[in-house]
Amino acid sequence: MKAKAIGRRKNAVTPQALLLMMIVFGAVVVFCVDYGLVKLINTESTSKDCFDLCGVSFCSQKMPAVQKNTTFGLPGWKRNASKAIILQNATGSLFGQSGNNIREFFHAFDMAFDEEAELVLYDYGFPINIPLSQFYSEIDLQFLESELGVTIFDGSRKYAENTTVKTAGLFYYKTKLTREQRLNHRHYILQKLYRHLANQIELSNNKELENRICLARQRYGIQRPHVVIHSRFHYYPCVDAMKGNKTAAVSMPPDLILGLMTQYNMTDSRILMIHDGTENAQNTSIKLAGNALTGPHFEMIPHSVGNPFSDMMLAILSDLFIGNPSSTFAWYIAEVRFALGLGLGTHIFYKKESDGTWVDSCCGEVCLYSEYCSTYG
Repeated sequence: MKAKAIGRRKNAVTPQALLLMMIVFGAVVVFCVDYGLVKLINTESTSKDCFDLCGVSFCSQKMPAVQKNTTFGLPGWKRNASKAIILQNATGSLFGQSGNNIREFFHAFDMAFDEEAELVLYDYGFPINIPLSQFYSEIDLQFLESELGVTIFDGSRKYAENTTVKTAGLFYYKTKLTREQRLNHRHYILQKLYRHLANQIELSNNKELENRICLARQRYGIQRPHVVIHSRFHYYPCVDAMKGNKTAAVSMPPDLILGLMTQYNMTDSRILMIHDGTENAQNTSIKLAGNALTGPHFEMIPHSVGNPFSDMMLAILSDLFIGNPSSTFAWYIAEVRFALGLGLGTHIFYKKESDGTWVDSCCGEVCLYSEYCSTYG
């Protein structure tokens, strides 16, 4: 039986209504559904638990809830005061790209959990300046300590055991945490970070920050429903474990884009492409712009218009996102969308059925936390 994607559009069925219909009618159709939205929906929040980003409101009751009885989102993190995992603050990383940097930061929490140690950060360099201040504005160090559970480096403090870790050691780190435990922690940390970003904009009335983060959305993505695709030129063979379509992930062909848009009743929506500026992106743009059905709606966003972080926000807040699973940038966008309750309409794993229908090759948010290429989200 084919997997059917469920879209987030004006007349879309809400996750709660969908779950009710499944119970009432005894659903027999297999489709991708957001693990967090259905299983861990937050029912205890109020309207006061809301924040706004780039014209979109987020409320706790519509986001997946973090499991209770955790320590900063982790199941019993024993932060032994005599042990420390200290992150080397050199800003270079194994690959040097934004998506890789944030993944390394996430893996640092996993390592500290496994070692039953404090996670110690310097107040400059990695990860404070890159990537945290890039993604979420100027980060308040007290916020990091009180809300995320990290410790800011203090030269006068001595640890019985301490390990200094380079970013290369973090990217490929494998943890003892289960997929569901990692998923829960990422929900926790991402909800905290994006609420922090919203507060930075609202409380200080920081228009400069708002314009920087929301630039691409203000210029392209507010007026009507829109699809954002993220083009990248590479594809790692180890992603084949997800059984996705390699050619489509790299080239983003018109029939893929149209196939997914049709499932979401979005065939008249804008198609906006963010990209890495490579020849592959140009070739993808030519094909989409030249197609009779995608061409009238397609627009390639030039690098000169904004910055990668406003492009990222445009994709996070889009009505439909289609990305390449080999890109940690696209992977991160997918993680954030699920963590903020926007998981429906997120596609980075897809394949073509024999009848030409495009479906997800790996279903649900847990796919993002499966090991691939010796790592995970």
